[in-house]
Amino acid sequence: MYHAGLEAFLPASTLALSPLERSVVFLSRNDPLSSVPGQKGFRAWIGRHFGGEPVNELADPKLEALRRLAVVLRQDAAPSERVLRDFLLAGYTRAHADLVARIARQDHRPRKEGQPSRAQWAILLLLAFGAFAVVQSIADQMPVSVIAGALAFVTLASLTTPRSGRRS
Repeated sequence: MYHAGLEAFLPASTLALSPLERSVVFLSRNDPLSSVPGQKGFRAWIGRHFGGEPVNELADPKLEALRRLAVVLRQDAAPSERVLRDFLLAGYTRAHADLVARIARQDHRPRKEGQPSRAQWAILLLLAFGAFAVVQSIADQMPVSVIAGALAFVTLASLTTPRSGRRS
């Protein structure tokens, strides 16, 4: 059972992460929030449905608990009870969680300015499909509908991505 303030009586060396554990935290920066089972929220839902390939779990349960917490904290999300419980049962303390949060957020690099997220791309695809469906119901011609959907996607995508032009 966890007792508040217990970390104050532990030697400083027990609160440090090993080089392997620090590597796990740094490598987790590429893992999406959807790779953490039990996380709730819109970003996790979008990631599970539009996120691409799943992330393999680590073979060591202690390191996997560390990875999951690092992913959640890097996203500034609140860890689920399951993630926090697994982390504490793996032998870590809340002071370790604070340390993981500092390391994970320190290494976090935000998207480039103006770069659309996966959720924004998914919304663009849905809007393009809507344009396709509207034109298909009106014109009832597949080639015209496909072209209308593609034009809608390209137009919307060009409006949401940054322009990379030369400055004189």
